[in-house]
Amino acid sequence: MKIEVKFLWRTRRKTATGRDSWSTTRFSATEEFIRKEHPDAVAVEGSRQERLVLDQPCEFELHRGHLGGREEFRALMLTPPLPGYGARQETKLLRRVSEHLIRQEGARWIVTLASTGTLMYDGAGPVEIVALVPFDPGPPTPRNPTLLRTKSRGERVLPLPPDHYEAQEHGTLATVYVLETNEMIYQGPAPVVVVRSRAPF
Repeated sequence: MKIEVKFLWRTRRKTATGRDSWSTTRFSATEEFIRKEHPDAVAVEGSRQERLVLDQPCEFELHRGHLGGREEFRALMLTPPLPGYGARQETKLLRRVSEHLIRQEGARWIVTLASTGTLMYDGAGPVEIVALVPFDPGPPTPRNPTLLRTKSRGERVLPLPPDHYEAQEHGTLATVYVLETNEMIYQGPAPVVVVRSRAPF
């Protein structure tokens, strides 16, 4: 997702007598769009408009899934926050963690489908993909849950004891598996640890 910024613009045109005439556009437009026709256009003060727009293939897939009535999400992709927003962006994914591949090329982070190589994300990083694991709080008495801690200092609660998981590092990336099922539940920057919380909650 990205922030699209639009303005009303004052554009210059030549009159029949060859003089410059300035007029204000009737509709807002992005700077990229207006500069194609009017390189010297000037934004009208106070006309700035911002809106969030989809710009990644995984977001388009999610949108199509909603239109088709599919709502069985299996993973969550975490990407850097938008300018002016404190929290990281969260995009629900229809496929499991293990069905995605993350790689880093300089400042770009790229996510593709492992089976087909289809591009799902291409943008700023770091990028993490975590399984949407439901947490059963169990009995009402307090207990110390298992935590998945990542490089970005984020924590996610896991439903099984720490010794049921295995973390593997591959250079700058890491993966976490459930030992019993070999299911991948995390893919993203290393280091990553699975620990018991020091305090109950």
